[in-house]
Amino acid sequence: MTSNSETIVKKNKELKGYRQEQRQHDKALEAARADQAKARGAVMQKEKAIKKTEKTLDAKVCSPSYSFFFVDV
Repeated sequence: MTSNSETIVKKNKELKGYRQEQRQHDKALEAARADQAKARGAVMQKEKAIKKTEKTLDAKVCSPSYSFFFVDV
């Protein structure tokens, strides 16, 4: 019984160390996920700006002022 008690105490101490290590890993993982989310947000904003610019350029190309590009020679 005494050896079982000592084993339990030893295992509890080991488990406490593992839990502390797990918390550190969880914090690092959470920070990495936050960084990824920020990067995805930045990319989405840039893509949106590019699409807006493309749409503006398409509108200018298709406007009547540029119709001379489509005249048959």
